[in-house]
Amino acid sequence: MIFTLVFLAAMLGGCDINGEDDTNYEGTMPGGLQKTWSGSGDGYIIGSAALQYTSDYDGAFTGTISFVSNYSANSGVIIVKYTKPPTHLIWGTNQPFYNGKDYTAIYYQNLKSNTVQLASVIDLGDFSSANTATLEEAKAKFTRSQTGNYVGAWGTYSLSQ
Repeated sequence: MIFTLVFLAAMLGGCDINGEDDTNYEGTMPGGLQKTWSGSGDGYIIGSAALQYTSDYDGAFTGTISFVSNYSANSGVIIVKYTKPPTHLIWGTNQPFYNGKDYTAIYYQNLKSNTVQLASVIDLGDFSSANTATLEEAKAKFTRSQTGNYVGAWGTYSLSQ
């Protein structure tokens, strides 16, 4: 009997019963996120299959939505394959930001009916692209626990009228 209890405790201790194992599981695009969002000089147009980032400064891009993982009802990650990559340079250099790898990610959090926080990924070490060559690489790289490695600042966006 004691052996059975110890065995069960060991087995359960190795399982993630809260579902927080940091794997990006396929989810669905929240309907409330599929809108046009405006920030301060930039914005996102998010549909069910495509995403566009607009900017008065630089970094605009468009792409198809390849994968969505929901971390909660109001947070997650959207992985996008570029159809038109950004053309700007890495800040302070003459090097292009786009690294020839076609998968990028946009994290979202605090989704409400008329506001959301969004952040495109970036390599915080040198402010270059953090993009990946394949969808599988992107799913493994842009997980919940890695958010802090690729998001320097969250932008707050309002529903466009």
